[in-house]
Amino acid sequence: MAGAGVLDRLKELGLSEYESRIYAALLRGGPAKVADLAVKAGVPRTKAYDAVKSLGRKGLVEVRGRPLMCMAVDPEEALGEMVEDEERRARRLRRILEELRRLGRGTGSLEGQEGRYSLVAGTAIVDRLRELISGAAREVHGMLDHWGVELALESKREIRAAALGDVEVRLVLDGYDEESARNAELVEFARVTSRGGGWSAFTFDGRMALLLDSGAGVGMLVESPLIVEALDSLFEEMWRSGMPLERFLELLRAGVTSAAGLVGGEVEIYAGAIEAMLSNFSIEDLAPVADAAYSRFVRLLPEMEAEPVEAAVVVWGALLGGGLSHSSVRYDQLTKIMTIEYGSQARMPPTPWFLAFLGYLRSRGIEPSVVHSSTEQGMSVLQLKLPIKTQLI
Repeated sequence: MAGAGVLDRLKELGLSEYESRIYAALLRGGPAKVADLAVKAGVPRTKAYDAVKSLGRKGLVEVRGRPLMCMAVDPEEALGEMVEDEERRARRLRRILEELRRLGRGTGSLEGQEGRYSLVAGTAIVDRLRELISGAAREVHGMLDHWGVELALESKREIRAAALGDVEVRLVLDGYDEESARNAELVEFARVTSRGGGWSAFTFDGRMALLLDSGAGVGMLVESPLIVEALDSLFEEMWRSGMPLERFLELLRAGVTSAAGLVGGEVEIYAGAIEAMLSNFSIEDLAPVADAAYSRFVRLLPEMEAEPVEAAVVVWGALLGGGLSHSSVRYDQLTKIMTIEYGSQARMPPTPWFLAFLGYLRSRGIEPSVVHSSTEQGMSVLQLKLPIKTQLI
């Protein structure tokens, strides 16, 4: 296997441990099949296949012929492109910094603010993050997309140790990335909001920030009080509008298929929805929650206000069906009964559209009643009687 010095240099370029070993083995030993390469590089065979694919995407390895042979791309050519990539990433991070400067609310102009900036890449990112968390004396804040969550999980030991040492640890996760937001290991520290992905930022004691560009896979350490202040100001806004991660996870467990769609909105909608989903409820109990949900819906689709009720009910049926898994929604104009079938054991259709639909009916003076409700083998059926007056033409 290659020496530690060579592997360290490759890691500095952003390669993982296994990628570094595979690339170094190809440079040293020439073309090889993946199975043989795994042995030469000391990499588990299943991981070797993943590493070769990743190196191929990075332009460092080519796979040709029959049987398939892996070949290292000439270092000068391949690494020259990587250097250009690093320069592009640095420019991209600086553009992010410029955007962050414009986010400074009430902090005055950030132009000309002195500060120190340094790029961090590869495994050095998580190492540096752990150091910064361990060195924090008062607070650690994070605004995290998928990659930011991964780094937080890799640093969870340091996060817990900091919290036990009376350091305030608070994290905001991106609600539109439900896979990341499902991480219950961060539940005691995190809230969820619709912040949008592509970047993450950690701040430490109001004096230092670690900016992470997920697309580029690099980080930038920033020591600039005003930039950190701007980031913390943005963080506080997200934190105030966010939902506790524990509550978000309850929604997902209850079967809500579009939980992120309401994140960052009226928190009372969530509180009422969870209470209704996880306990015995009646249509009447949902009135205040339904009104709030419909109020928000009207702001999104104001044209629905002008639709005749029976025409609008058909549209609502389509919205309900689109927000539910394994669903079927039918409305019988003769009996005035809407039948909703859905793949969940929740006592009501677990979608915000249902709450908004109830609010719509209330706004039209229509009080629906439940004529049938049942659950069997993971499928539920709810039938509502809608006393809609047919409009004569």
